Amino acid sequence: MKRIVPVLFAVLLLGSCSDDFLEKNQRNLTMLSGKALISTFDADPEIEINMGLAGSEKYHIAYYPVWMVWESMHGKFENGLTTLKFHVEKPEWQPDPDFLTGTVVLDIDRIGLVGLEVVCGNIGNIPGQTYTRITHLSGRVKDAVMHQPTGTLAIATQYPNQLLLFRPATQENFTIPLQKSPQCLDFTEDGKTLLVGNTTAEISEVSLDTRSVVREYPLDCVAFDLVAGQNGWCYLSPQGDVWNVLRSLNLQTGDVIRGGQLMMGYLCGNMILKKVPQRAQIMGTRTQVGPTGVLQVDISRGVPNDTIQYWHMDITDFWVFRDGNRFLAKSGAIYPIPPFVASVSGAVNLSEVGRVQLPQTAVGDACFTAAGNTLFVVGGNAWQYGWPQGEKNRIFMVDVGNLSILKTWEPSFSALEVNGELVLAYNQVRYVFTDSQGSRIWTLRRTAPETAPELWSIEEFEVK
Repeated sequence: MKRIVPVLFAVLLLGSCSDDFLEKNQRNLTMLSGKALISTFDADPEIEINMGLAGSEKYHIAYYPVWMVWESMHGKFENGLTTLKFHVEKPEWQPDPDFLTGTVVLDIDRIGLVGLEVVCGNIGNIPGQTYTRITHLSGRVKDAVMHQPTGTLAIATQYPNQLLLFRPATQENFTIPLQKSPQCLDFTEDGKTLLVGNTTAEISEVSLDTRSVVREYPLDCVAFDLVAGQNGWCYLSPQGDVWNVLRSLNLQTGDVIRGGQLMMGYLCGNMILKKVPQRAQIMGTRTQVGPTGVLQVDISRGVPNDTIQYWHMDITDFWVFRDGNRFLAKSGAIYPIPPFVASVSGAVNLSEVGRVQLPQTAVGDACFTAAGNTLFVVGGNAWQYGWPQGEKNRIFMVDVGNLSILKTWEPSFSALEVNGELVLAYNQVRYVFTDSQGSRIWTLRRTAPETAPELWSIEEFEVK
């Protein structure tokens, strides 16, 4: 793709013409303003220069960075326009930086030396350019979930309050406006309905067929997290920092059932909930107390059993394997999920049965293929909302059988204009999703708080 120079903003990256070159030539150098940005997404990169005073003059490339290999070292302007064609070859001896930078100098007949700064890197969105693998989102993302059988990705945002729906296989995208402010959501089993927990004490039922809210369920609390059971019930954890009990919502009658007193000693507000595949169970971990604990709840009768199995250990967050027999903790450790025993209410810990050896300190998110033989993991620091993190995310493809890392991807940078200057902003990956076969993955990411305003986007990767 072409990059037109000069651009209208500056870039805070280094890259200058050699003093030795200028001293040797004893000539003045005129630098064009801005930077020419080149993305590694471009198979055939070009730089188009628009300089009216060059008219129809000839030129040759007098100076350039070693990583640029030119199709031709000579050229001619036509009505002040010319296109520089090249490809990128990073020297083997050079470290692997985020960006390749340098200066290109043209020696133009009757004009002299004219230079421009160039930057090449894993840049996902360049102003004025469109890449199909990057989808920009409006709003502040609060939660996201994918219904893998139908290939539907749902994203809940605030500012504005809305649901963003994507079906990548059919290229179908649509938005459902919301009157209330969402903060958690889940699909029902058939993928036709979304249950949305709001910042008010209500759950909204949203039909994807009619693309509208079809029912509101009043609650006695605000839902911090929720899961839609496969039994006509919805289970939610209350928002807050006090010891509490689960709520169970009957989706047919609208009745809300509070958990019994036996739950009170183990559950605390703001608890993360996850469904357990192949079992009539849900699991949870607390976010407000330490250790966060592991809680196992039986829902075989619809209303949860008051006796909860509990393990006194720190996992922070977790992801359940497709077989329903193991879970992955934020540390990368893998633990078994024992059979539910109603007569047991607590235990000390679970024994580790495996570990995903990530080169980074924690799991940020994870997802599985439908067959459960492949795991995709976001690696990175244990981030906290709104705080700088200082470590780049990576996405890892992991073999579930032997837990070896098969492939690795990095999120691309975003080129943004901030206060009149161009910033190459790093993106933090918050969610990862895959299709049933594991042929593609989608990451939901936001610009890092220390680099740019909060902007969200989806980046797609093809798994080859």
